[in-house]
Amino acid sequence: MSENPVFSNLLSEFADVTAHELENANIHPSLARSIGVKVADAIAANFGGASLYIPRNAVGRSATRDREIAQEMAESGALATGIKFGISTTAVYRAAKRDAARRSPSKRI
Repeated sequence: MSENPVFSNLLSEFADVTAHELENANIHPSLARSIGVKVADAIAANFGGASLYIPRNAVGRSATRDREIAQEMAESGALATGIKFGISTTAVYRAAKRDAARRSPSKRI
């Protein structure tokens, strides 16, 4: 980490993860690294010294997986989708139902 060698381990990991994700999005590695360092600096400036809980985003990941399952089921059917995702056809239908419910407007008053 040549741009800021005085990072703690956690901030260094933030910089590394940010740079890695940017590189995966086809950002040049040196630019990705520079942005990663700036993000880590911003996190330190905004949250330094605070006890911070970072959720795993289980709801978001579940919603994304349900969407993928629903799309695959529409293309390939429930059986093939179940095999691809390693789940039963019942689980495929449940995931598709959850996805449809998330995308439909709320019926609450």
